[in-house]
Amino acid sequence: MSVITTNISLSFDEMPEILPIVVATTDDNYEENDTQETAYDLTLFKGILLSEVDGEGISYENDQDWYKITIGASETYFSTYMTFPYNSRYIDLELYTPDGIIVSSAAYRAGTISEFRREINTVLSPSEYYLRVNSLYSYSGQVSNTYNLLWSTKSLSDANDEYEDNDTLETATDVRNP
Repeated sequence: MSVITTNISLSFDEMPEILPIVVATTDDNYEENDTQETAYDLTLFKGILLSEVDGEGISYENDQDWYKITIGASETYFSTYMTFPYNSRYIDLELYTPDGIIVSSAAYRAGTISEFRREINTVLSPSEYYLRVNSLYSYSGQVSNTYNLLWSTKSLSDANDEYEDNDTLETATDVRNP
């Protein structure tokens, strides 16, 4: 836990009094993971919610949380999602190469009435990759909020979407509005 202490001077009729003001902020259990070089390694936690690893992540304004993952040769279809409370800080989810090149950023997916959801689904070459959770600003003025994260991989032959079976023109799914 970080503690910030400041003094405020208040004037009274007789003598000024100095009162300490203490503001406590709590980092999550994955700190220090504020850079790609200090990323928390989630490789062994494929398919496990962040909250089940060591608690939810906590995001602050201009806070960056980095997580390292490793993609194996047999399962290159990568999927990750992040959830965070509705009406909270705006949070981005991005995927990077070891060289710091962005591969993908999360698309918004409607969550439930109580949470937002960000998702990345893509095919990757076997390698190390990095997830960055970035909180730039707040819609609601909140100082911080929690988030949950999960990543997984599977083989390309197992990677179906909600429109299958649509592998030919004849079996294509009609996505026009009714």
